[in-house]
Amino acid sequence: MVDYAATEEEQIEAIKLWWKTYGLVVLWGVIFISAVYLGWQYWSQHQQRYREQASQQFMVLLQAIEAGNTSDSESHLKVLKERYRRTVYSDMASLLVARSAVEIKDYEAAKAHLEWIIHHQGGHYPYVQLAQIRLARLLMEENAFEAALNIIDTIDHSKGYETMIDEIKGDILNHQEKTEAAVSAYESAIERAPDGLAQRPWLNMKFEDLKKIDGSTADEQ
Repeated sequence: MVDYAATEEEQIEAIKLWWKTYGLVVLWGVIFISAVYLGWQYWSQHQQRYREQASQQFMVLLQAIEAGNTSDSESHLKVLKERYRRTVYSDMASLLVARSAVEIKDYEAAKAHLEWIIHHQGGHYPYVQLAQIRLARLLMEENAFEAALNIIDTIDHSKGYETMIDEIKGDILNHQEKTEAAVSAYESAIERAPDGLAQRPWLNMKFEDLKKIDGSTADEQ
């Protein structure tokens, strides 16, 4: 006959012994896991609030831009750059304010905003790339062709905007009267252009017109 009372007492003693041996380790493990979980929860909530605040600041900046209030838009942009520089909103806002600066012909301010996107720590690559493209365009308009080309040549063509990059390179080379190189850049832009691109007819026209000039020059030689 099995002595169930003795068996239960043995199990209780075994549990007590196990707890005496490993209980502290288990307790600290539970505390550690709880702390990690609570910390993660706090961090997630903090990041969510941080993004929401940045979004609200960005919306206020948009309103200032739409109202044509330059001083307010610059003020809101400053807040985004200082407090929310790690979010995409600081990059998007800088692009918009740079565009507004170009519209009022304040090119130095526009370049400063674009350079901030390019160089500030934590910049988001699609916006960095777009800022490089727009800065190159601005420099070209100021006849700073070599500086513009240097920026274009540093952009990673595998990350998007390939057609735009090649087209701007063609424009710069065309301004420098480097016709053959410009034709090659336009040709590359056309090859990279996706089907249905709205600017494709304009790009084709620039390519064909310059190709004729390049051919005429070759015939004269």
